[in-house]
Amino acid sequence: MPLTNHISQTDIFFSCTEKSYTSVENTVPEHALVYIYSGSMTIRDADKTYTVSEGETVLFYKNMLAKFTKYPSATSEFRSISILFSQPTLQKFYSLNKVSNNIKPLWQAKLISKHPLLISLFNSILPYNELHGDKLPPHLSEIKLQEALT
Repeated sequence: MPLTNHISQTDIFFSCTEKSYTSVENTVPEHALVYIYSGSMTIRDADKTYTVSEGETVLFYKNMLAKFTKYPSATSEFRSISILFSQPTLQKFYSLNKVSNNIKPLWQAKLISKHPLLISLFNSILPYNELHGDKLPPHLSEIKLQEALT
């Protein structure tokens, strides 16, 4: 099966490939939180190479230029879910929630520690991909975006 992306009408999308590997250099369009369901992904930017494996989550900053290589596992295809945080989404969130003034920009990919609530978030989104291309309803996507930000 070729590379497929099931893009919802919201900022959440799924990626799947059965190829031995899929590699592309790209700019991340928005801040993105990516969870790897199966397989692994190598990210190579100007300074560092990262490997994200099954069950791991990584945060990318907006406009990050990198080469992304996706590998299926020995037993299943590469599968991931990405949640994109657009500027309007972030502005809305931060207008309602206070942010520390001590936060400094992080200009590199950031591996996020495993946490039961984060795993639960992604597992609650997965069934929408498994419903043969059915898309996440926009109102539910909004809830999931807010959940990911908190």
